[in-house]
Amino acid sequence: MILHVAATAPWALREIADAALAFHIGGAFAGLGAGTVALIARKGQRLHRLAGNVFLFAMLAMSVVGAVVAPMIGDVGSAFAGAITAYLVVTGWRAGRAGEVKGGRFEMAGVALLGVAVVAVLMLGGQALASPARELAGVPAFAFFVMATMAALIGALDLKLILGPVLTRPRKLARHIWRMGLGLWIALMSGLAQPKVGGVIFHGHAALQWIPVAALVATIVYWLVKVRRPAHRPARPSRPALTTSAQGVFQ
Repeated sequence: MILHVAATAPWALREIADAALAFHIGGAFAGLGAGTVALIARKGQRLHRLAGNVFLFAMLAMSVVGAVVAPMIGDVGSAFAGAITAYLVVTGWRAGRAGEVKGGRFEMAGVALLGVAVVAVLMLGGQALASPARELAGVPAFAFFVMATMAALIGALDLKLILGPVLTRPRKLARHIWRMGLGLWIALMSGLAQPKVGGVIFHGHAALQWIPVAALVATIVYWLVKVRRPAHRPARPSRPALTTSAQGVFQ
């Protein structure tokens, strides 16, 4: 997100634009750091909870500022992406803290808004496909359809949560992991999409950018598999103790 404010603009407007940009970029970097700590920290412990809280507020700073500012610079698609990301991390954070998870008014409003977002983003994707460059406001057409698919998936799962039974462990933990993990993936991909970020970190070697992406996806999959395993495996039957007479044979 790049804000261009004329030098002749009022002082207050320039300060607001600088603050919004700082919140957006700062939130992204803080979210990446906190999300990484939350992934590798021992689950349920103080460090994990603290990192998760920092990740939530950092991602909200990044996504909400992006959602509000993007339409002002003609990037409506990023506005929907920011709103979807904010809803994703909030619902994921709530799933991690609650003992049980059941869809309520918040999820009902979320499903309705996600439905609107799917239709709107598909329309934007159609406009991008119709353009000679197959993009809209610098965003390639396929990105709109990926975003619409993501919003539809989140909405469908929340609708299932509203209509279905209460989620308990391990299903509510799986909801927490994949939603927070997907939010972290969005933050990572948003950062890598900036040419200056990739150029500074990887010194022009674009292929190296996929290493942290693959590591993140593998870690998310690992935790999704781990939380669905039984908490306690059945103990192996112990071998019968040797009798006194038998012990004498081996002495």
